[in-house]
Order: sequence, then C-alpha cells, then structure tokens
Amino acid sequence: DDYLNDEHKNHATEQGTLEEVQYDRVLTLSDGSTLTSTAVVYLPYGYDESKQYDGLYLMHGMGGTQYTFLGNKVMEGGIKVILDNMIEDGIFRSIIVVAPGLEDSGDVDLDNEVIMELNDSIIQNLMPIVEEKYSTYAESGSEEDLIASRDHRCYGGFSMGGCSSWQMLWHYTEYFRYYIPNSMIADFRIDADVEGTT
Repeated sequence: DDYLNDEHKNHATEQGTLEEVQYDRVLTLSDGSTLTSTAVVYLPYGYDESKQYDGLYLMHGMGGTQYTFLGNKVMEGGIKVILDNMIEDGIFRSIIVVAPGLEDSGDVDLDNEVIMELNDSIIQNLMPIVEEKYSTYAESGSEEDLIASRDHRCYGGFSMGGCSSWQMLWHYTEYFRYYIPNSMIADFRIDADVEGTT
C-alpha cells in the first residue's frame, strides 16, 4: 500500500513527457514487406541529457497498440500517470520507457514467428535509434554498446507482450538483464495446446 495507492491515479505535479519514434518493423504479410511503425517513449520529469537512465521496453497485449500503456500526447495512459507519481514520490527511480507497437496484429495470424519478427525489429531497428537518441547507459546504438549496457535494460509485456518477453529471454538475453512476462502462455500459437504448454 505504501508503494501504490489511489493518489497515484491522479496526475502528478511533476509529469514526464511522451515522444514518438519511428522505426522499420518486419511483419509477416503476403508480400513480406517492411512497415514503418511508431514507438512511444516516456521521458521522466526533469529528463537531463547529462545523466544516464535505465530503460524499460514494454510490450502491449494482443489487440493493443503502442499507446495502450503510456497513451499519447492527447490522452495519457494509466502506466504513465502511475510512473509520474511514483517517480515524484521517490518510490521509483527516473527511467525511460519504450512502448513498441503491433498495432495491426488483427490483420495477421499471430504466432511465434510473428512475435520473433517483432522482437527482431525491436533489437535491430528500434533499440539502436532509442539508445542513440536518448541518454541511456549505451554509449551508442551499436550492437557492441547495446550488449555492454544490458544491465541497465529490462523487457516486459502483458499477454502477447508476455510471450514477446519470453522470446526475448530465449533469443536475446545479451541485450536485457531483467524480464517481466505477465499473463501469458509460454508458447504463443493460435492452435496451441494451452493447458499442455502452460
């Protein structure tokens, strides 16, 4: 109760800001094309480029978008409001949060292959842009610097995003030190034996 209470649902006095970053995302389509996608980036109140910040990459569930957790410049999401309050109250350290999106997931059969392509795009295309643009512990967006700074990076998600988290753990452990998989099965297939797999 000391860490999260009803007051944290109201807007904090010291509010972080949201920015958008565009990146190329590979998605399984009939023509196999690459799409331009948008990620939402949360910068804490008082963001200072002379300081270094830990990073949390936070993936939404099926049917959600990159705006689900953090919102956008017009309407803030619940996680942003809670983060603002917890940082203002000194409960949580200032952190950069990156919310990628699979906003058109309804147009494809969502399976392990699609999630892996999503994760590949995050590692290869989104993360270098974010870590180069913002003040993180990575000295640059190079593969070498991203790997060297893994202790300051977390990946988490809900439902489909939780499946994405497991895939990150299995395939990209060198990029993230911490993982937060929530409310998902270990193997994401539409025809999966959910009970047996779980």
